[in-house]
Amino acid sequence: MGITRFERIDELGELRYRQIDLDLIEVWDRLPGHPEYAVVGTFFLSSQGPHLIGLAFEPWSNLPWPPPLLTTAMYRAAPIDRLYEMVRVVVSDAQGFGVNLDVDVTEFARRPRPGRSGRPDIFYARLAAEYIELLRTGSTPTKDLAEKHHYSPASMRDYLNKARSRGLLTRPQRGRAGGELTDKARRLLNATS
Repeated sequence: MGITRFERIDELGELRYRQIDLDLIEVWDRLPGHPEYAVVGTFFLSSQGPHLIGLAFEPWSNLPWPPPLLTTAMYRAAPIDRLYEMVRVVVSDAQGFGVNLDVDVTEFARRPRPGRSGRPDIFYARLAAEYIELLRTGSTPTKDLAEKHHYSPASMRDYLNKARSRGLLTRPQRGRAGGELTDKARRLLNATS
């Protein structure tokens, strides 16, 4: 069967994108909690910013075959915000990536995404739950969690602090890793599982 395009790009260490046309770009990331799938976002680029016009779920690898069945929870886990971040990275340095676009990049940067900004509580609750699990098994839970989701450790620290400020994760002793899920976080996670 050979390797998939996702595996090939990862082996080369390249950014996960493909230019389809002068105003269409595809970006992809692994499905959080289900790394056997890639979530592929197709974006139309205009001077008003990126517009997600297509979302697909494809097997990351040909092994095992067939991959697990897609569920409603898996669709809900699609990292839409992460895909928007990725397309903004490609467009912000289009020349560096060798991408020829038919949009004004400066205008694009001013309006990176239409609609409401911010992430929902469930995003932070899921990260907090994974962090708690990694606390039990690893010595560098923040770094490990950042690598798993393809964020920088600094971004992951910010996300965990946001989880604490939203009342989803308790604060550990000063200067130490730790914390516990709050009742609010447990309720959110139970409602979406």
